[in-house]
Amino acid sequence: MAEFNWKKVEDFADVITGGTPSRRVKEYWDDGTIPWLNSGELNQDIITYTRNYITEKGLKNSSARLMPADSVLIALTGSTTGKSAYLTFEACANQSVTGILPSVNHDSQYLYQFFKTQKEAIFRKAWGGAQPHISQKFVKEYKVPLPSLDEQKRIAKVLSDCEALIAKRKESIALLDELLKSTFLEMFGDPVRNEKGWDLKTIEEFSKKEKHSIKRGPFGGALKKEIFVNDGYLVYEQYHALNNDFTFARYYIDEKKYKELEAFSIKPGDIIISCSGVNLGRLAIIPDNSKKGIINQALLKVTLNQKLMSNIMFVHIFTNPHFKQKFFGNVRGSGVPNFPPMSSFKRFKFICPPKELQNKFVGIVDKIENIKHLYQTHLQELENLYGSLSQKAFKGELDVSKVDIFNYPDKSQSTNYTTTVKETQDNHTSKLDSLNVEMILDKIIKNDIKKELFGLNEIEEILRLKKININNSLIKDFLRKSMSDNSIEQKYSGETRSVLFKIKK
Repeated sequence: MAEFNWKKVEDFADVITGGTPSRRVKEYWDDGTIPWLNSGELNQDIITYTRNYITEKGLKNSSARLMPADSVLIALTGSTTGKSAYLTFEACANQSVTGILPSVNHDSQYLYQFFKTQKEAIFRKAWGGAQPHISQKFVKEYKVPLPSLDEQKRIAKVLSDCEALIAKRKESIALLDELLKSTFLEMFGDPVRNEKGWDLKTIEEFSKKEKHSIKRGPFGGALKKEIFVNDGYLVYEQYHALNNDFTFARYYIDEKKYKELEAFSIKPGDIIISCSGVNLGRLAIIPDNSKKGIINQALLKVTLNQKLMSNIMFVHIFTNPHFKQKFFGNVRGSGVPNFPPMSSFKRFKFICPPKELQNKFVGIVDKIENIKHLYQTHLQELENLYGSLSQKAFKGELDVSKVDIFNYPDKSQSTNYTTTVKETQDNHTSKLDSLNVEMILDKIIKNDIKKELFGLNEIEEILRLKKININNSLIKDFLRKSMSDNSIEQKYSGETRSVLFKIKK
């Protein structure tokens, strides 16, 4: 096991903080070619792009300073306080970001992995109420365990490899979600335009013909905190609709209060919908093993007639982006968005395809959800593994002596994306041309890929053979855009147990 020396950051690396050129001076921003980051962009973790650029004059006439690729960035203020990220290209940042610059004393990937484990600890030490913050001095004085450079590289490689597996599993889950959306559109079309001409019905027409089958939660005064008890009938909250997590239980009422509010009770198979706030319209289906209880004032419950409209079908209609824009369009922009009046909800028309076709879709959803459940279980195992490895690694309890670092990337060499940015910027003279990227990828998919079904790896292999550097995230953006344009579609391959793509004829 390695012996670690704990050192302050300032004892082994230089630390600089960013700045913002005046927004009032156009020549500091217009046609800028120097990447400029804000603290929110640290949420990328591995920073591969920025939406903002400043000019040479903006750089010279402000406290902004260029940080080289391989710097480790720390957010200083707000909800991102303590968030770390790894910079893959030369850039500057605003005053809410401080950068730990590369040095011969540390491996930046190792340092990034260490600070990832410190996010919560740093946030707890931040000062300020509504706007928590730390200072550059805080970062400079933060102590880091520093084994030998080779040991740092080995630890970074182990954790980075585990991270890569987590990212791939998350990507697989996201692709399954996209597959469900594209399957829905292929089978039923757009639920607002209704180009397939399905029957239209109101919620009252396909809800169950029983009392309180469509019910908004009670007024807030009916559920004051003083009436809650330690156990009894569960009060369902927005959390349940937002997270589809029915293990969560915070508030209970006794039997007397339950009978008083029984009109708001729910049962397995009911749908609950969030009725206010930024998560307006999020919904979940009450599972079979749910606790008996009632909804609170922030929820709406719906009990459907399953012979006319399946729960799964309703969920996919209601969560369709075009449907949400149509239904919530007039209320989502207000200060605190709220569900439209119940009278409007009951008049709103929903597509109602034949039940046989709905059942076919439900069957597809069940199969994909089963695969997704396996992926999510595996993802949880990987995240637990990462947590365990990182905890042991930074305590010096992880034996990484056999980890091969022969091909470990040299810090003087930037990533493929960095090379692409630098080549296309030509020393900050031009930005990466997204149109050219789209043209290149479009030609590859139409001319170079011979398979009917292809995956991301086929595109990456062709780019490698052609010696073209295009970042993985840009390829994904292109594929998503192509799917929204209906030029390509997703298909699930039972043979490879993965999501593939197909050109639409």
